[in-house]
Amino acid sequence: MSTIEQALEAVLHKIKSGDKARLKEAEDQTKAWEEDNLPGYAFSLALYFSTKNKDPADRILCGVLLRGIWWAKDAASNVQKQQKWLKRMPEDAKAEIKELVLRLLADPIARISNQAAQIVARIALIELPTGGWRELLPILLGQMQKEDTAPQIKRATLETIGYICEEIAPEVLASSADQILTAVIQGMRPQEQDEQVKIAACNALFLALGFCSKNFENPEECAIILNSVLAAMAVPSEEVRVAAYAILTEVVTLHYDVLAPFMNNIFKITLSAIKEPKEEDIAKFAIEFWCTICDEELGLLEEIEYCKENGTQPPKCDCFIKGAVKFLAPLLTNCLAIQKKNVDADDWTVNMAAGVCLASVAQVVKDDVVPHVMPFVEANITSPDWKLKEAAVLAFGAILEGPSSAIGKFISQAIPILLQHLKDASPAVRDTTAWTIASILKNHPTAVAHLADDVLKCLCEALGDPSPKVAGHACFAIHNLAMSFQDEPSNPLHKFFVEAVKFLLMCADRPDSEEESLRIAAYESLNVVLSTAPDSATEALVQITREMITRLEKSFVIGGLGSQDDINAQNQLQGLLCGALQVLCQRLDYKVKPFADSMMMQVIGLFRSKQDRGVYEEGLLTVAAIANIVDADFEKYMNDLAPHLLTALQHAEEHQVCCTAVGLVGDISRALGPKMMPYCDRIITLLLQNLQSRDLERSVKPPILSCFGDIAIAIGGGFDKYLEVVLGMLKQAADTVMKTEIASDDYDLIDYINQLREGICEAYAGIIQGLGQDKKVEKISSSCDCILRFIIHIAQDQNRTEAVTVQAVGILGDLLVSFHSAVRAVFNQPSIQQLLHDCSGLDSSEAKKTAAWVRQVLQG
Repeated sequence: MSTIEQALEAVLHKIKSGDKARLKEAEDQTKAWEEDNLPGYAFSLALYFSTKNKDPADRILCGVLLRGIWWAKDAASNVQKQQKWLKRMPEDAKAEIKELVLRLLADPIARISNQAAQIVARIALIELPTGGWRELLPILLGQMQKEDTAPQIKRATLETIGYICEEIAPEVLASSADQILTAVIQGMRPQEQDEQVKIAACNALFLALGFCSKNFENPEECAIILNSVLAAMAVPSEEVRVAAYAILTEVVTLHYDVLAPFMNNIFKITLSAIKEPKEEDIAKFAIEFWCTICDEELGLLEEIEYCKENGTQPPKCDCFIKGAVKFLAPLLTNCLAIQKKNVDADDWTVNMAAGVCLASVAQVVKDDVVPHVMPFVEANITSPDWKLKEAAVLAFGAILEGPSSAIGKFISQAIPILLQHLKDASPAVRDTTAWTIASILKNHPTAVAHLADDVLKCLCEALGDPSPKVAGHACFAIHNLAMSFQDEPSNPLHKFFVEAVKFLLMCADRPDSEEESLRIAAYESLNVVLSTAPDSATEALVQITREMITRLEKSFVIGGLGSQDDINAQNQLQGLLCGALQVLCQRLDYKVKPFADSMMMQVIGLFRSKQDRGVYEEGLLTVAAIANIVDADFEKYMNDLAPHLLTALQHAEEHQVCCTAVGLVGDISRALGPKMMPYCDRIITLLLQNLQSRDLERSVKPPILSCFGDIAIAIGGGFDKYLEVVLGMLKQAADTVMKTEIASDDYDLIDYINQLREGICEAYAGIIQGLGQDKKVEKISSSCDCILRFIIHIAQDQNRTEAVTVQAVGILGDLLVSFHSAVRAVFNQPSIQQLLHDCSGLDSSEAKKTAAWVRQVLQG
């Protein structure tokens, strides 16, 4: 054995050991080899990988390492790795490695030939776009054309083709597209006897669907593809049929418009699989096909409605679900009663798939689904067989979102039965019933208004159900009841508010409340009940505030044993209690002021006791709620709070906490006003550092920019000491926005740029107004041109949001008031006149008022 082999095997053994220290040693060694002698290291891996007398596990591991040299999951690293192949590998070394791995497509060990297929594809994806490795495709296609090619070679060849087609730009292989597709379809043909070849061909076609989009535009080629798929769906092998179903479902998403000529055959095959689900995976895939049809048609119907409203040309919808519902819905309801024993919580079963599909069908065809489902419901909702009873309740619950007028009478008839089912002996029946009632209260609350008191009473009792899952659904149902009835005279919470809160707190305190996220569900429901509480419940809300503070104080001893489970439970509870206090602050407003000291003491204690991200964030939000109530009196808490606020601002990598802390700075600035000045040096320094940090997620930058405006308004002329550096940062941000090129369909970037514009506008507005308070606005005069260029840029962009439009017009008004003739000329520009016109035409009163004010100042 050579020295190189010995060193390589030593590294392989370290990797296989699983020991962290030895894994680190192996990682360091491979990195060193890669840096010192990339061609030699890569060739050694390829040679070991191709040596048949070596341990297959070691060979596969070498293949993984070899592939890792040229490929990474994230795009930026992947580009760097590709450049290593192009720039650091000599041509002779490339040729030797390509020859070695290409031979391994014939390896009898499937895992090795598959790994070789992945490596070949990785190298191809680097070379083919640059005109390299031109001989590869003829080799691969030639192997598929030969009648005597061994099945394992066909399989590996098809895997290689699939991996290449999945990622390569279609134009790179445009001249070979037809031959590639022919080779793949050849592997799926009935004459092909090898099952693994058929599976590989199906998988390759699945991966190549995006690549061969143009072939679907040709009716003849489209027919060849889909008929091959349908033929594969009829073969004896279940694995082949599953692979074919995956293709068909993906075709729905990519090429819905080509399905119509084939739907009769598809209809027969899929409904047959659902009707007699002997093979569960096939039945689930058949149901998934119809779910995907529902998704596509729901999107098309929404687009059609939008086009009608806007007078544009609508897309075509073939309405397959409308035509199939009378056949499909009864089959799906029958599937709901199929219950397997010993099902794991994570298992996806036929009855689950059927329930989801039925719900999707209801959303597409709406009232038309009712006559095809209700016969099953009415026949089985009181069945002595719990499986049929549960299936009937599930079917009823599944179709509640979609129908409108046709379902109301059935809800009125069903609700007394459902309330009885909340006490059924079967946990499954109780669980599905509670979920169904929750859906009724969300989608059709008026249908149960006459029984709202009874519904609330039964749901409160269900909070004590032995099953935490049932209790969780009862929480969700009460949540929906509170939301739906908040403005209704028949709201049962007007009479039973205290009782409902009591039951929810008892539910949150259950010993099993950590199961099925029950404690979280109870507090989320409680928060909605509190936020929608009637005015008559003010005294009760005050008492509940006192109770929440007491609970938060007691929560500090829960984790006394120090186990991780105890700590996690404590963190969760404290976060939930903080959330409840936030709701109470918002609901009670100034009436909660007497509790401010107690709340702040507990939250500061929370900050001191831990660094859990979720709890820290909830604590900061609670402080913000308090600051919004006590206003200038908040100053007395600042000495204790400041270290924790600064800590949160320092952790740019914890973007949610950092963003919440930035928002809190704005809230405190508004509360303290000029008293904010002593804390600004460190805060503004951290804000500026965060804007320059590479660790900061970009979503935090707009709130930071906006925060400068909040601080400026608070401290007025005192902001002039920060003016130069902050205006420099704002100019840099504005320049970045103006230089950014945005594709018309890049909606994420459009949204982010508008967020940046809002942040910049809010900063400028705050600074102008803040300096103006102390007659120091002339200090920003040198930045007027920069600000106006930014406003003109906004005015010229049709993608600006309404908020950006109003803010931009507001800044124009502020500048006009402050600098008069120096900025008046900008209003002669057509884009600025259009901006004013657009602002006037917006629906919001704030927009109209802002535009009218600017016009008035302009005329004055």
